[in-house]
Amino acid sequence: IQTSIRYAQKIQSAILPDVNNFAAIFDDYFLLYQPKDIVSGDFYWFAKKGDLSIWAIADSTGHGVPGAFMSILGSMLLNQIVNENNTWQLPDILKQLDIRIQEVLKQKDLNLYDGMDIALCSYDSNSKILKYVGAQIPLYYIQNEQATRIKGDIIELGRQNFTLKKVINEHEMKINKPTSIYLYSDGYQDQFGGTNNNKFYATRFRELLFENRHHSMPKQKELLIQNYKKWCQTNVQIDDILVFGAKLS
Repeated sequence: IQTSIRYAQKIQSAILPDVNNFAAIFDDYFLLYQPKDIVSGDFYWFAKKGDLSIWAIADSTGHGVPGAFMSILGSMLLNQIVNENNTWQLPDILKQLDIRIQEVLKQKDLNLYDGMDIALCSYDSNSKILKYVGAQIPLYYIQNEQATRIKGDIIELGRQNFTLKKVINEHEMKINKPTSIYLYSDGYQDQFGGTNNNKFYATRFRELLFENRHHSMPKQKELLIQNYKKWCQTNVQIDDILVFGAKLS
């Protein structure tokens, strides 16, 4: 079983986009990707068309092998929606992704409730416009020494009542000054550890990002890993971890 899962990891890695694609739009960035059980339910995705780049950070139902199946499905559906069907508007992408997850998994007939939380961003390098939509996963950014969190909409793609209207709000901002942006799943903040064996929690995680803001993004990744190891102590990792950070100016 271990041998099979490790081979499956190679397949999952091949399907995920090359991390170096992010260098096409970011001079300073990092991607912290740490599966819990060799393969991961968290995944990242990237697409580019002219001056416009789109990327996603997603957290699928579960982890390990079931989560990995969902992550591969999510990545392939995003490729179809954006690259094949030429859909580049963020709300439309999420709406299509929601519908296709339900269809592919035959959720109405089989009572499957698997799905994913996701954050989707686009950046136009010509207009310097950053856009964001999110299902549960927030956008956290630091600008002028001020930290701001834009919460994702309280929806889950493919997991809720099919008749429920899922409202997707798009947020837009002009990047006319240095800005650090972060997208992350809940794996880091939910990890147990510390003196009292508590969760790390989202507030402490955002404080850590703010504390490290003046370092380069690769250095911030290094500090996140060091802090995580110190926090865990003897605890095992309980969930997949995915954190993306980049500086725009």
